[in-house]
Amino acid sequence: MFYVKETMGDAVEVNIEINDENVFCRCPHCGSEVQVDLQQILSDGDSDLFGTAVLWMAISKYNSEGYHDPTTYEALKTVEKEERASKRAANLYKPDEFRPLVYICSPYRGDTEKNVEKARQYARFAIENKVIPIAPHLLYPQFMDDSNPEERYLANHTINYVLVGKCQEMWVFGEDVSEGMAREIALAERRRMKIRYFTEDLEETKR
Repeated sequence: MFYVKETMGDAVEVNIEINDENVFCRCPHCGSEVQVDLQQILSDGDSDLFGTAVLWMAISKYNSEGYHDPTTYEALKTVEKEERASKRAANLYKPDEFRPLVYICSPYRGDTEKNVEKARQYARFAIENKVIPIAPHLLYPQFMDDSNPEERYLANHTINYVLVGKCQEMWVFGEDVSEGMAREIALAERRRMKIRYFTEDLEETKR
């Protein structure tokens, strides 16, 4: 049983049980009092009584005159879900929030098509964890030839070393560490950078 507890004066405490007939709110659009169906609000498993209260608590199956109005109800539910998605996106991409540079260390040679796709997933994972990914596999192969020994050396021993030095952390992905990855990890260790290890399924592990 849920109930509302309110203290009146110094000694009187009033407890009011919450049921399907005594929960109301004011519509933020028209100001009308509407009855709230808490069971319906919480049934999708993606709502709570705090973060979604402003709009959800204004949604009722009944209109201001007390008549059942499922069309309006479903429309308001859709609007609320869209607003929640927008708020989540805004929270993910706050422009004024500090995000450290993170070097994405993962395999490239071998099945390059698969490894590039994996690097995209790792970079996206980094974005969702509020850091700025530096993923060389997604940039330099666009205009450099990995099969050319001179260009490969330039990428692995000059460009990547500079990029590692610009980052605050290194995230290593995958169980197999290639020769190039080993050099980058050794460089990060010499620079005393924070190094985190993840599986291909994006689960953090300890090495």
